[in-house]
Amino acid sequence: RKDFCFVVNKIASICEDPFRKIVFERKYLRKFSCSTFSGNLIDACKTLDHEYNPSVDVEKAAVQYARDNLALVKVFLRDPFFTQIARDKRIGISQFLGNAGGLMGLTTGFSIVSGVEILYHLALTMTKMCIRNK
Repeated sequence: RKDFCFVVNKIASICEDPFRKIVFERKYLRKFSCSTFSGNLIDACKTLDHEYNPSVDVEKAAVQYARDNLALVKVFLRDPFFTQIARDKRIGISQFLGNAGGLMGLTTGFSIVSGVEILYHLALTMTKMCIRNK
């Protein structure tokens, strides 16, 4: 009943517009027209009156219109899910050193190992200078 009334209301909206009505009646010239769907039927569908029983011709016309103009689309969603990503705002010392070293290596070609090597060679040079001066 609900689907039938949906089709009848659609046809009623077409018949209200004079341009669409002309096209509608040309398409279904020898089958049915806007006058097939009486005002009583449209009122019964708008109020969802289940007591009103349309004639067989009206039902056939509505089914014909539905076959010509409606489509059934089935949409299948496999598994609706989402991934929640949590960000940790605290950063550990190892992460900080890794990020700092990575940025220094990326931007200047300098790494923490290079810094340790520089300190090592400075310490060796200072030691040799102290030994010579004695």
